[in-house]
Amino acid sequence: MTAISSNTPNLLGSLNIEQLTVAFDDKAVLKDFSLTLNEGDILCLLGPSGCGKTTALKAIAGLLEVQQGKIELFGKLLKKNAFELPPEKRDIGFIFQDYALFPHMSVAQNIAFSLKGQPKAAIEAIIKQNLAMVHLDGLQ
Repeated sequence: MTAISSNTPNLLGSLNIEQLTVAFDDKAVLKDFSLTLNEGDILCLLGPSGCGKTTALKAIAGLLEVQQGKIELFGKLLKKNAFELPPEKRDIGFIFQDYALFPHMSVAQNIAFSLKGQPKAAIEAIIKQNLAMVHLDGLQ
């Protein structure tokens, strides 16, 4: 995996990862992975399938066990040694790389999922508006 980040000067990066190691059984997927991402930077994780891109994102979000390393987000400690902040307390949004949040639901149902409690007409209008915005009209 290749991590690309700008050299924007900042004493404390918005995201700091130091010597992160994540292994499944005896196979280290990430070994001593370090990264500093400053506010305003755009990061692109590139690499072949299985190189650790998704593993790195899941580790940051707290969705899998990290064997070693330190993760800080805006100065807030997420992981270091035995300390691990639970995923629900990290304030991190995460979108899985699957094509849909809920693959068993239609496109319209996926969009409408977060709109529960809204009037039916409003939900239908939002679905239509969102699909039009990404040029997927009619694919409900």
